[in-house]
Amino acid sequence: MARAHGTPVLPTPKQAEQARRLLTAMLAEAKPKSKARFALHDRATDNELELPDIVVELLLTLLRTLAAGKGMSIIPMDAELTTQEAADFLSVSRPFVVDLLEAGQIKYRKVGTHRRIRFEDLLAYKEASIKDRSKALEELTSIAQKQKLGY
Repeated sequence: MARAHGTPVLPTPKQAEQARRLLTAMLAEAKPKSKARFALHDRATDNELELPDIVVELLLTLLRTLAAGKGMSIIPMDAELTTQEAADFLSVSRPFVVDLLEAGQIKYRKVGTHRRIRFEDLLAYKEASIKDRSKALEELTSIAQKQKLGY
């Protein structure tokens, strides 16, 4: 089933329980301080295919989230998002995203009259924005300490 980029998959209670059971089984296999090896077993050919560590990490993250009854979405780094999808990802309004695009703060391209934003460019903007906010907070804290405002 095709979904729009970033559309969360929400588990039913039954699916959340299935995720909890699978997560419990996988974690039971993992030994402390050692890397557990997981494989897919093809019953038709009786072959096993070992899962790469990165796939196991992603699978465990997915199972933890679904087991908690929460939704999750997966967005490829090279995906192109609409302004609404970008706004949803940043938790801001679509007009705010359009203003960021028009100000040159996020790269985009036009497809006809529609704007498309590469997810990796959106992620770069978000990370830079977080760094800028942290730096500003550090500066404000420093000023407050110098003025003995209790911080």
